[in-house]
Amino acid sequence: MYKNFDEIAVKAKELGPKRVSILFPDDADVMQATAEAVLRLRALRSSKDFDEYWTFHEEYEYKRNHQALYADGSVPTTTNSK
Repeated sequence: MYKNFDEIAVKAKELGPKRVSILFPDDADVMQATAEAVLRLRALRSSKDFDEYWTFHEEYEYKRNHQALYADGSVPTTTNSK
């Protein structure tokens, strides 16, 4: 499997637009979601907004997957055990 967007883009150029779908799983929903994600990432990258988006993404995912699990969204501070 491909590890990053650049590897996918290189392989897609080699295969051409009609054969690029072989890079993705056969499940139509997964293939559509993957293709949409690749297009969004390409747009972010070409518009030079990727760094700003990634900062937003990390903050949002932290709130959604971590902070939301604590009462009142208050994450306790951690201390070094040493």
